[in-house]
Amino acid sequence: MRRIAWYGAVVGAVAMLSVSEAASQESTDLPVIGQVKSATGYLGDVGTLTAILRSVEVVGRTMTIKFAVRWDSADPSKIAGYRIYDLNWNVEDLSATDTTNLMAYRPLCTKGSYKSNVSDDVYLCSRSQLSWPNRDFKLKSGGFVEGSAVLPAPEGRPATVTVSLGAPLSSFTAVPVSYR
Repeated sequence: MRRIAWYGAVVGAVAMLSVSEAASQESTDLPVIGQVKSATGYLGDVGTLTAILRSVEVVGRTMTIKFAVRWDSADPSKIAGYRIYDLNWNVEDLSATDTTNLMAYRPLCTKGSYKSNVSDDVYLCSRSQLSWPNRDFKLKSGGFVEGSAVLPAPEGRPATVTVSLGAPLSSFTAVPVSYR
């Protein structure tokens, strides 16, 4: 098991670490699977979210995205935690885009439909996604959550996809897709 530091820009400082620099530091025991990239979203006085993409794997008719997200509060008095919704992280906007075939994929849902013209159907679908964490999950400052989402398998077996974990996190581009 490799150890990897959480890396990215920190609120109030200008500090960026490369993947190799981050991998050489030992700040947390997270298993690293596949390619590792970082995306950091700035949340003003709420703090910083930092994401690590673990893997994108296709098995049969589904694609699974695995990731980890850490939150660091800008205000030490706010370490008790916030719901993901309160951090302005739009986890329901998670998607994978096949930029070669110009197709976007969203997590599968158990109710409603993203393709519906009825707003209630779209809402039901976004709230019943096959993904974790949901918007009500409480994340403590300095803590992290392992997440995953199940999406339809991309058509045409693209070698890479662009993954968005939802605003304010940046997208991960040219992420290799593993097929089993």
